[in-house]
Amino acid sequence: MANNSVGKALHYLRAVYNGNPFDLETLINASCTELSTPGSREVEFGAGDVIRIERARNLRGGAVLVQLTRFVPGEKAPTLQPRANAANDVEEAQAPPPGKEFKDGDSFFLVNKHDVIFSTHGISKAKSTLYLQKLFVKSGFEEKDAYFDLNPAARLDKLKLIKKHGVRAMELGASAFDLSMPQKEQKNWFTSAMASAWSEIEAVIAKDETMEDQKYREDLLVNVEVRLDGNSYASQGAKNSMEHLAEWLLSDSDAPLSEFKIITRDNETISPSDIRLQTRVKVQKQERSVDHNDMWSKMEIYFSDLKKQGLLEQ
Repeated sequence: MANNSVGKALHYLRAVYNGNPFDLETLINASCTELSTPGSREVEFGAGDVIRIERARNLRGGAVLVQLTRFVPGEKAPTLQPRANAANDVEEAQAPPPGKEFKDGDSFFLVNKHDVIFSTHGISKAKSTLYLQKLFVKSGFEEKDAYFDLNPAARLDKLKLIKKHGVRAMELGASAFDLSMPQKEQKNWFTSAMASAWSEIEAVIAKDETMEDQKYREDLLVNVEVRLDGNSYASQGAKNSMEHLAEWLLSDSDAPLSEFKIITRDNETISPSDIRLQTRVKVQKQERSVDHNDMWSKMEIYFSDLKKQGLLEQ
């Protein structure tokens, strides 16, 4: 029997600008009022892909539910021959029906003022954020009023653990898409440093003319490791630097890290699932995507749980 559900991660994020809460809900509602159809909400990116708000729904008592979808105009999909008898089947690319395009990903939001529950199914958090910023400008907002960040919230008990035991090593990974953002949007030294490393790697990749301009970056991670030399024998200055870096990573969250792992000097490993407020749920499949109503329902339940536990503003 086919499995009709898929596991998805729900992330609790906070919309901020310059360290202050950003009312993302109000801008989404205003933009959807001004641009009332999916077609009017389409934004094209440099790689040729188009993202739009496919649907949005307001909840009674506050919050808006949003689904973003992506497609590439004119893109074909590979097909194969079932029960092929030849030694090798020849895959053929088929165009979508006239007037249609193949969907190439989704992302989902529950937004209550600056509190956000987010899940991706092919559209990254960085790309979703950039789309919303461009949408707000398209709907009439000034560019300076449309900019925001989506920062993950950290568990305070894990911050205390780092303070108590110190940090031996950190493994950090950022998506190539984030590191390819313009230099003016690199928010701190860490992002800028990783972006410099990525630019060297990308120069080699760019020699492959088959690579799409931007889309491939969303599927690549750039990893670095920072480690104490000697653990307990390392200098106090080195130990302090590791702790400061770990605390910045968890509490500031300006660097767009996709993955990270912190190892304390007692060899306890702290992963994103330990430190950041997120959960995994089973969501019903719908063709090559997921059922948006089921996804939204799971988001509502998770948001309610966070609220009951007092974790929204810890």
